[in-house]
Amino acid sequence: MRVVLDSNEYILALGERRKNQMMLFRLLSGKDIFLPHLVLEEVLRNLKYTTKDAENRIRSEMESRLNVVDDSGVPSVLVEKYRNRGMKSADALIAAFTEWINADILISENRHFLTEIEIDEFEVVTAEQFLKAFLE
Repeated sequence: MRVVLDSNEYILALGERRKNQMMLFRLLSGKDIFLPHLVLEEVLRNLKYTTKDAENRIRSEMESRLNVVDDSGVPSVLVEKYRNRGMKSADALIAAFTEWINADILISENRHFLTEIEIDEFEVVTAEQFLKAFLE
């Protein structure tokens, strides 16, 4: 199973609503978790670090545990396909990336992915939904 995690899963894992995300990371450890370089940069940009060393440690940790993929190879036609469905540019790239690498699931808390856009190419679930389905 190939899984893409949206940036909000990483950000929430370090915040107060982290129970589902931390369980998700433990469960998926060693599995095929992919993320576009865009998501890595978004996570680092949204987390406030006290030092550049702290940011570099998080970057190194994520790159060593996950399949960080250069998203510049995602075909523009795929990105445009999701933009035409009403997604913002960053969300369209994440959706296009998920399809491009043939992922089965995108895990996100983003309402645009979850309720506002119809996606048939892969399944979109929250961390809680994934955990319930996987642990049953």
